[in-house]
Amino acid sequence: MPKISLKKIPYSDIDKHLHANKSRYLNWILDSLLTSWHFKNQINRLCINFLQEAFENEQASIYLKKFRLGKYLVQGLCETDNKACFIAE
Repeated sequence: MPKISLKKIPYSDIDKHLHANKSRYLNWILDSLLTSWHFKNQINRLCINFLQEAFENEQASIYLKKFRLGKYLVQGLCETDNKACFIAE
């Protein structure tokens, strides 16, 4: 799966437990798609599996894979241990 971005988690992305706020994962997923895609398409269904916490100043690699029929898989990997912090489709 191609790596499309690397996100360093800033203070503004963390919650009171010092983890990346779940709503920020949604932003990372939406940002993984091109602006032109957003103008031409609409998200009808989104399923996010939160697998492990990501912390302030940690880096998360974002990967994107396109399937037939307009389906996508987006995965975030925490760089410190190379484990998935979320998978969305």
